[in-house]
Amino acid sequence: VNLYLSLHMNYSLSGMDISSWSVNKQVLLLENIPYRSAFSPTWSAFTSLPLMDLNSVAGKKVCLKEAMFPLLPRMLFGLFYNTPVVSDCYNSALFRSFSEFILHRLHIPAYGLLPHHMMRVTIISRDTSRYRRVTNEGEMAKALEQTGLYKVTLARYSPHVPFTSQLTITHNTDILVGMHGAGL
Repeated sequence: VNLYLSLHMNYSLSGMDISSWSVNKQVLLLENIPYRSAFSPTWSAFTSLPLMDLNSVAGKKVCLKEAMFPLLPRMLFGLFYNTPVVSDCYNSALFRSFSEFILHRLHIPAYGLLPHHMMRVTIISRDTSRYRRVTNEGEMAKALEQTGLYKVTLARYSPHVPFTSQLTITHNTDILVGMHGAGL
């Protein structure tokens, strides 16, 4: 979100339309540890080039023709870990716009409405967790489906499920159910 907001702030000053943002830009992470994350595919919304870290420029003279420095993710009241929850603050245009941008850039499909006003329910299964699992999730899913009102998906998100697949499932969900924890 910070990089996306920074794009808007930087290009709103120059008058450039954010939709014309080219992914032919080099991203240099100001970090000397190679970037590895389940969220790595998200970088393709911002760049088509391989990510660089400080190790790739160590000992070299670096000249920047153009540079943009995003807001810091961990700054006080930043838009990452420290985003304060403000009462009566919902339906944010910023987060909706960010979501639409990422879904568009990562080519996440929208499946559309189900017939007969059915709703998609996704239950995030934690069946491998020792403490955060619903012991009768299969029965719960079956009971919901038997009403004829819901199409139920048991989603097992793990490092083995590509992030874009997780986004596709979540994006095409009307009701998302799951036990809270560090990964949810």
